[in-house]
Amino acid sequence: MPGVTVVCAGSIGAGKTTLLNILKSKKQSNAKANDDEKGDENTNDLGLPKTSTPTVGINHFQIPVHRPASYLVNKNKKDRLVDHCFPFLTGGTSSDSKPSVDVNVRELGGGLAPLWLTYAKSFFDPYNKNGLLFVIDPSNKGQLCSAGLHLIELIQFYEDQKEAAQVKVLIAFSKLDTFETGREKLLSEATAILRLDYLRAWCKNCVVSSVSFSSETEEGIDNIVDWLASICQEVQH
Repeated sequence: MPGVTVVCAGSIGAGKTTLLNILKSKKQSNAKANDDEKGDENTNDLGLPKTSTPTVGINHFQIPVHRPASYLVNKNKKDRLVDHCFPFLTGGTSSDSKPSVDVNVRELGGGLAPLWLTYAKSFFDPYNKNGLLFVIDPSNKGQLCSAGLHLIELIQFYEDQKEAAQVKVLIAFSKLDTFETGREKLLSEATAILRLDYLRAWCKNCVVSSVSFSSETEEGIDNIVDWLASICQEVQH
């Protein structure tokens, strides 16, 4: 059965596990809201912990994405995907969607940074769709520099897979809610340190994009969902 494999990497404490738990559990968000209106100060709206234990080794998340019957993308007008494309996340119905695609996400612990490339090679499937979700805390300059070097290594590997289909790469800047002021400057500096403009221009087989998000407020999460769907809509059953 065709599917999608996404490697999720990023420095220790960047928020990878929390993000993936949100993507996996958002389907239950409406039920959680109805069952517990007051909530818990230690959890978000989905009932998930605001913080998680750093990943030691590798985590596996399987997220079924219901593809839309017609994937609405207008590059000229830059239209976003409509909500009904993602019934598993928005609480809609799947009557207008094609069979779901299982997105297999392999989360690589931050402590495994020297081995990210090795694991990415082992998880790469030239016969299916592949993606790289790279999560970074833009306020941690030290991690930005070291993680940036590993990011280039990973992108270089995907660039070399000429026989494979185009690989989509998403740089996700985390913890957006912690910056009340100077957010744009911080993101601009992080983009410059990672040389994202250069990477976008240099890549031939990879499509590199970036978003910022908050696991606390869920701001920007929909953009990550859109990115996953942009991979899934190309899968043929």
